[in-house]
Amino acid sequence: MNKNDLVDCFKEITPSPTQKQKMLKIILDSRKGGTVPLKRTTKRLSLTAAVVAICILTTTTALAISLGWNEKLIEYLKPSEEQMETLSGAVNIPEATVTQNGVTITVKQTLADSFGVYVLYEMTVPEDIELNDDIQWKHGFLKVPKKTDEATVGGVYGADTLEQTGNKRTVLYHLQATAPLENGEIELNFGDLGYYKVTGDPKGPTPPDIEFVPLVEGEWDLKWEFSYVDTSKTVEANKPLSINGSEDTISKVVISPMSVCAFVKGDDILMSGVRPTVNFKDGSQIAYDVNSKNKSFGYYLIDEANLIYQNQLYYRFENIINVDDVESITVGDVTIPIE
Repeated sequence: MNKNDLVDCFKEITPSPTQKQKMLKIILDSRKGGTVPLKRTTKRLSLTAAVVAICILTTTTALAISLGWNEKLIEYLKPSEEQMETLSGAVNIPEATVTQNGVTITVKQTLADSFGVYVLYEMTVPEDIELNDDIQWKHGFLKVPKKTDEATVGGVYGADTLEQTGNKRTVLYHLQATAPLENGEIELNFGDLGYYKVTGDPKGPTPPDIEFVPLVEGEWDLKWEFSYVDTSKTVEANKPLSINGSEDTISKVVISPMSVCAFVKGDDILMSGVRPTVNFKDGSQIAYDVNSKNKSFGYYLIDEANLIYQNQLYYRFENIINVDDVESITVGDVTIPIE
């Protein structure tokens, strides 16, 4: 990196589209070890490396502000500038916060499609507590508004710690719902922060005792108005589907830049080895099954009067995708074009 590169890096608070693309590449390359090494043999090069580090931090912040995305969400989902612009209506910055007993929780960002939502939050705890992976909430939930005319309104929760240093932690909470999301009030709730203590021999004749040891007791409740512009594409199929001799019907598929979900009416096929596959126009594929990390498979009653059940085969993409790049989705012996 020369002087002109550095000047260009700091030149504008609001970058041009070309600069945004450069900045995003810097961010993502830095996660792959693509930045200038910090170890140098001369003071001149050490100074350059330090300036590069500052430049990366500055451009990350500028890009996030310009496109409305938190830099931690960019690093996790690795969207392109075009993808961030496509999802701009699906991003909210609520800045909801609560403090109690020395613990502060602040919601930094939400990102949603019709069947899932990400909630990015930061937390700080008293300085005499050093956070580690064993320290967790005793209980917690994320409640989002869903269409009440659906047969079921359950959901599957999960969370990933994106950063953890000292008494601070950044977490990406995610929910996959069985009913489409609606705009309205969203609630994030946690209770008691501590760790689980196991006493006894796990391999012994009797089960070990498991005790929750609280470090900070209390309840932290955050509520805010949630809204999003749905970027999902729904393709009605209503085609017969045969998996291991079952006679089912694939009713529809829903795909967005964040996730894909196939709906199959009939027998329970969750453990049948079914492997939905997203086929891209360039020949690449993304397949998932019951053992996949980001999947959520469910089977539930949708018509009590006629005893009709439905399989919901959901998968959350590792990174943001372009729906226009998808050619079709295959489930069992049926391939559904995405147009």
